[in-house]
Amino acid sequence: MDNKHRAMLAYLAQYPELNAFLHFNTVTDREGSVGMQTVSNDEWESQDITGHGVKRYDFAILYMAPQDSGTSGVNVDQMERAERFMKWLRAQEEARNYPAFEGCEVQSIDVLQDIPNLASVNAAGNVAKYMFQCRVRYYE
Repeated sequence: MDNKHRAMLAYLAQYPELNAFLHFNTVTDREGSVGMQTVSNDEWESQDITGHGVKRYDFAILYMAPQDSGTSGVNVDQMERAERFMKWLRAQEEARNYPAFEGCEVQSIDVLQDIPNLASVNAAGNVAKYMFQCRVRYYE
């Protein structure tokens, strides 16, 4: 694919537990909504005199999950569910299964956090947004 955004959406859509439409640069506040959000960065990691080098494509996964303001295990269960997505991405790195960036050689895909962040809770207090960031390194 010549469009890295489309390539990332196609790649992430392979996640077996993705039971919803994968949004791009948006996510609804409904339970179960999942989105991929681009993260701005300094695109070049290194560049040689020919104009080629290693670039970065950073993104975040946003996962909307039930939230409990009480003491039940709901929040723990949802954190574990988000962590499974992280674990799947790490397994893809280990297997060297990368997104198809046309004209580029993908070198790695890394999860940049050890656990997801609780990014926010909706106004009603019943849906939480979990988020974690990742980086694809590729030679272009």
